[in-house]
Amino acid sequence: MGRKPDAFLLPGSPLGQPKDGVARDVTIFVSSSTRPKDEEHEVVQRLLAAVSSARTMLQLQTARAVVAFDGLGGKPGVTDAMARAYASKIRRVRTALPAHADVLVHEPWVHQANSLRCAMRALPRTPLVFVSQDDVQIAGPVDAAMLAPLLRASLAPRAATRRGSGGKQADVQVEYVRLSQTADCQADG
Repeated sequence: MGRKPDAFLLPGSPLGQPKDGVARDVTIFVSSSTRPKDEEHEVVQRLLAAVSSARTMLQLQTARAVVAFDGLGGKPGVTDAMARAYASKIRRVRTALPAHADVLVHEPWVHQANSLRCAMRALPRTPLVFVSQDDVQIAGPVDAAMLAPLLRASLAPRAATRRGSGGKQADVQVEYVRLSQTADCQADG
């Protein structure tokens, strides 16, 4: 007998290859896990708003979006009621998502960050990803068309250089761009 998979993909209807070069290069990942109020309508609405705001505010309406749900198998303290509410949340999100969004559901509890990592490994890669949690919305427009070439350039060999010790050239690689509404790193002064 074959081994039961750790996760299963509930794919949306294929949208085809996006025509927009930026959208073609980006996959939007939104992570989710069980919450105390999974049965409430607002929880699903916040998750859908997170996907929608990423697409709208980043101007990536045609980019692939994936909602990765962490599993419950092996998680301490999970009751039958919690499992039913979480399954209902997943079902309601899946039904309400746009046709060109996918849902990845993990069977075991792997933690939200690992759930994202597994989702990124399981799906075809794009050069760029946008990652968010299910309760986060982007508040203002971000010019993804301006950011994408800068991020793509950091992926190319010898994209940008800086002087290292001894005058050697070193590649500079952008690992992530954090979009924050608040300045959480204050300079002393």
